[in-house]
Amino acid sequence: MPCRSPRLARLSSVHEISGVQGSDHHVNQRRFLLCRLARLRWCPSSQGFPHSQGCSQLSTTDARADRRVKKSAAHPLTVAQAVTGYLEARPRDQHIKAAGHALIAAAGYLPVSSLTPGVLVELVLSFRDTRSRTTAYVVRAALRRIVRHLEVYGHIRSGLSDCLPKLPSPLPRLTTATDEERARLLSFADLPMKFFIHLCADLGLRHRSASLLALKHWDVETNSITFPTKGDKVHTLPLTADLLAILRTLPPDADPSTPIMQLLTRKHYRRSGYMWARWKGLLKRAGVTRDLHIHDLRRSAAEAIWSATHDLRQCQAVLGHSSVSTTAGYLANRVNADRLRDSLRASTARRNAVASPSAAAPVIQ
Repeated sequence: MPCRSPRLARLSSVHEISGVQGSDHHVNQRRFLLCRLARLRWCPSSQGFPHSQGCSQLSTTDARADRRVKKSAAHPLTVAQAVTGYLEARPRDQHIKAAGHALIAAAGYLPVSSLTPGVLVELVLSFRDTRSRTTAYVVRAALRRIVRHLEVYGHIRSGLSDCLPKLPSPLPRLTTATDEERARLLSFADLPMKFFIHLCADLGLRHRSASLLALKHWDVETNSITFPTKGDKVHTLPLTADLLAILRTLPPDADPSTPIMQLLTRKHYRRSGYMWARWKGLLKRAGVTRDLHIHDLRRSAAEAIWSATHDLRQCQAVLGHSSVSTTAGYLANRVNADRLRDSLRASTARRNAVASPSAAAPVIQ
């Protein structure tokens, strides 16, 4: 009966050549032992030499790692998988979500290592052609953050984020709510919306900060609020008489961690567009036909403070901006020709007074 295993045949031939003979019982025993030897994995003792490249004598851990490498090589990480993981870590950032979905739609099927500058440049140019100037600018910045994240974790080559073409910065929005519109909105608003309008139009809070403001942020002794704001910062502002009157209507046993808007509406809302829908309904009831956004109330607060004080630093302190240039963008339409004429007249009078002989300093001989 021929031996099927080449190793067993080689061992059998060695024994036959060496003259090993015996009865059938001995022959069967010899075959049984040779079969056992053929099934065993032969691992020679280590002599300090590396195994050859094609050697299959790998340990169990090495074999598993080798299978993982082969599997990852057969199924490389795609752009869609890498970007989806980044989006799941930042579910609240709408600009990151918009940029990530656009990148997945354009090159989600590609391996992330095959992402080229041409794909990114074409995507940014599509932002410029299909979106407004402001939206294209902020979505392009969000796309650069995503590409930078892929560079840091070694998915793509370094420097790819610098290949994104720059887009013109957005123009400042100059729409504000007039005093008549503000009074009309307050007259048609219910108690929760009145509280919301006072926060945004009087204190200049952002939409999200006003929606999440809770009783734990209210200092009863100083009648002020200290709340988290954009950029993981903490901001403190004094409360107005209208806001204090609304806060004192809340029950004393109210949950301090629940947003005040939920306590006033007695509804637990989770939808991100809930306040926007209520704002649109209020505009319709009040008869305000202009395209007035919630953020325009914050700009209206900046202009009211500027009209009362003419102090840019106070406007910056109320709005909580880190840079004065950002506050100046809110007040871009507050400087007109009449104000410039008055400023030039005052500066000219001051210069002439300094240059007059009566005001000149005595000359020391």
